[in-house]
Amino acid sequence: MIKCAKTLLLFLFLTAVILLWGCAGSKTKPEPVSQMPEVIQAQIQETTEKTEQEQEETETIEIPEWFLNIPEEAGYMHAAATASSKLPDLALDSAKNNARVDLTNQLSVKISGMFKRFREESGAGENAELRAMTTSASKSAVEEMLKGAKTVKQSIAKHDDLYNGYVLMKMSTGDVGNTVMDKIKANPDLYNQFRATQTFKELESEVAKKSN
Repeated sequence: MIKCAKTLLLFLFLTAVILLWGCAGSKTKPEPVSQMPEVIQAQIQETTEKTEQEQEETETIEIPEWFLNIPEEAGYMHAAATASSKLPDLALDSAKNNARVDLTNQLSVKISGMFKRFREESGAGENAELRAMTTSASKSAVEEMLKGAKTVKQSIAKHDDLYNGYVLMKMSTGDVGNTVMDKIKANPDLYNQFRATQTFKELESEVAKKSN
């Protein structure tokens, strides 16, 4: 932005010089650029080339189609993210970290919602101790699920001195029920609270069908 502003100011200055030079030589017809001093001609040429180069660089920045339209696929979560750096590898690594954060947030909402239904159906409501246990179990389930996240697409675009990294990651949600079930059974207090709920029985039945 600063470079563009400087270029614009220089261009305006040179334009003013051209007009004044023309007025000094003739009040009816400005003098052609080719007849102006070589120093001014060189500055005009340099300004024009810089402006054309900046326009060309701006036009070459391409955002991937899959970044603008994130795929939707049954049984999977997707996350698209971007990041900038002076190093291409660092731009991609940062974009991947941002995508993992997105997947973490999506998965946390899904799993936390499941535990909330367990608490409500069990009659525990907002019991502080039970809520702390489910929060811990939910976090553990999310961390385990994220191990299956994979980068399916990535792209690099350069603008001026920066590289823009674009990344698309996805992970399967097919094992969410099984992972949540394992976390509940691993904690006797949670298991005793939830095993009699209808939601737990349905989840248990769903997990059993997938394992057969």
